[in-house]
Amino acid sequence: MSTIKTVDHYLELKVPSKFRATFTALRDLIRESAPELKETLKWGAPCYIRTSNVVGIVSLKNYVALWFYQGALLADPKNKLIQASEKTTALRQLRFEQPEDIDAEYLTTLLEQAVENDRQGKKVKPRRKQKPMTMPIELQQILDHDAKIKSNFEKLSPSKQREYIEHVGEAKRATTRETRERRAKKAEQLLSEGKGLNDQYRGEGE
Repeated sequence: MSTIKTVDHYLELKVPSKFRATFTALRDLIRESAPELKETLKWGAPCYIRTSNVVGIVSLKNYVALWFYQGALLADPKNKLIQASEKTTALRQLRFEQPEDIDAEYLTTLLEQAVENDRQGKKVKPRRKQKPMTMPIELQQILDHDAKIKSNFEKLSPSKQREYIEHVGEAKRATTRETRERRAKKAEQLLSEGKGLNDQYRGEGE
């Protein structure tokens, strides 16, 4: 199996003949519109970098895809950028089957934005993975005992619900029974009033 060493080699070995004109047109447009980007290969496909990955081209079964690595930051007046999946945070793509699909003016605008964002060091912040929360039995008993309190709890935002779960959950590990009871009592009182655990510190309306 041959190792892909250059973009020309990729074009020869990986791009079906029906997509070669499209691939070449995209490649030429990138090099003309964003000459400061360096053409290289990453993950076996063409990639154009400045200080970081900016854009890439990959030939797939049914189309040629153009990937913007920080595409979520781009202003997209024509709403053509595609988010491949819900798990994709930064990457956005465009798909082309033939050279006529390429809107050069629109694509040049996106490339200019992408280069400028890279120049400024702008990046999409990765999503923080939160550990799944286990409902403490003390809090669950409060919710099961009073329908109004349960309704008030369910109306809270996920972050405010999490505050209660963590607060009462930590009480399970407290050294004294009085501490556990005090925290559960506080939660019950605030929830009966439809309040979040830390609303008093946030200010009214938050």
